[in-house]
Amino acid sequence: AHAVEQQMKLREETQLDVNEFDNLLQPIIDTCTKDAISAGKNWMFSNAKSPQHCELMAGHLRNRITAEGAHFELRLHLIYLTNDVLHRCQRKQARDLLAALQKVVVPIYCTSFLAVEEDKQQKIAKLLQLEKNGYFDEATIQQL
Repeated sequence: AHAVEQQMKLREETQLDVNEFDNLLQPIIDTCTKDAISAGKNWMFSNAKSPQHCELMAGHLRNRITAEGAHFELRLHLIYLTNDVLHRCQRKQARDLLAALQKVVVPIYCTSFLAVEEDKQQKIAKLLQLEKNGYFDEATIQQL
């Protein structure tokens, strides 16, 4: 309940159009093309105007991925987007967005991993090579 209240508060503060974000997420969920992921990533970076904006976007991704009944492809494809955004955060030194994603990555990966059969877990495990990528601090990596 607290997470929902926090998301609502951030929506009011930032005036960020989450429906627009959802409209960009849907093609990623459906087809997971490079163009769709690129459009989602570009939207996130152009809207990462403050720590609050970043927190709202990261929280929205977390909510979509961890929602009860979310199917495997939705989770996997949005994790692909998250990984792409993290990669760009590293290159562009986008600290606010990186910090916001760092807060939600544990529930995103754990929910996705635990909710599927072993063969699908392998796909998620491949994406979870975060230590090599250096996206997260040691505390986050330990939680994973």
